[in-house]
Amino acid sequence: MATNNIVKNVIAKRLMSTSGQTTRYISPVSTLSQISHKVSPFEQRLLVWSGQFKKIADVPSLVSRDTMEKARNHYRIRVNLIIAGLTVLGSFAMVISGKNAAHRGENINDYNAEWHRKYNEAHKYDH
Repeated sequence: MATNNIVKNVIAKRLMSTSGQTTRYISPVSTLSQISHKVSPFEQRLLVWSGQFKKIADVPSLVSRDTMEKARNHYRIRVNLIIAGLTVLGSFAMVISGKNAAHRGENINDYNAEWHRKYNEAHKYDH
């Protein structure tokens, strides 16, 4: 109850102030680039790979969090695109492999039946 009264008083004082100047709201996100971040050796490489700096020697010990976040996002996107490309190449390789196996007369059902036959013969037991 007491905190509600305090909040109401603060709001009322702000509304009734006659100074004519309103305080500007500063978002924590807007000050993100002003906060420094200590760079690790791996993060130095990230900054170079992302193109923020030319050489590892050029990277300062403190950079803004905004710069570091941009470098991480750039690296993250690059890794995701490489993985997607490898997945597409792998799927094409499997399609070609499957077509070659079909031309040789192999199919998965015959392979599976043969495997089960061998397994059952190797693991028979008497009742």
